Amino acid sequence: MSSYKISPYLISKFKEIVDHDIQVMGLLAEIVDYIDDRTLRAIITSMIGDENGHVRLFTLLLSQVTYCPSCHCYHLKR
Repeated sequence: MSSYKISPYLISKFKEIVDHDIQVMGLLAEIVDYIDDRTLRAIITSMIGDENGHVRLFTLLLSQVTYCPSCHCYHLKR
């Protein structure tokens, strides 16, 4: 199976994105209970779903990263 080389910097940024988006989901979930307007509530609920999709995507990408000791680098499976 082929793979792409991926830098440790990029891996750390993926992890930061996951952490950030989880925090954003929590904040949005916190405020949605205080919103009475159905339309605005639906928009914010949709935003929570979007953030969840980002978390799932980057978590999946991170799960496909492997370290190659022979070349001292990381690979992302295609």
